[in-house]
Amino acid sequence: MIGSFPVSKISPQEVLAVLRKVEATGRYESARRMRSVLSRVFRYAIATARADRDVAADLRGALITPKVRHLAAITTPREAGALLRAIDGYTGHEITAIALQLSPHLRPAGSRFE
Repeated sequence: MIGSFPVSKISPQEVLAVLRKVEATGRYESARRMRSVLSRVFRYAIATARADRDVAADLRGALITPKVRHLAAITTPREAGALLRAIDGYTGHEITAIALQLSPHLRPAGSRFE
């Protein structure tokens, strides 16, 4: 929608319209990331004297923030055993099977546990 406009002529309302279109599909995180990428584009335009300000920064807080949903966790040895048996019984793609077999041995990215 705004790809053909000169970066200096894009208004915050036009950027918000693009982001709202993404939000309308329920992809709130994608809209948030898109605002971040647009902000980087505007900052680059400022550094190269193509724009005077970052209009995407003006939209901070204007997007829907989805509620955090916590996912179920395996908390008992019986559940862990069932998961490991299910992983061993997986018959899909080989690379997926290898990733599943490796996953119990790795800690999640950003985990607080050492």
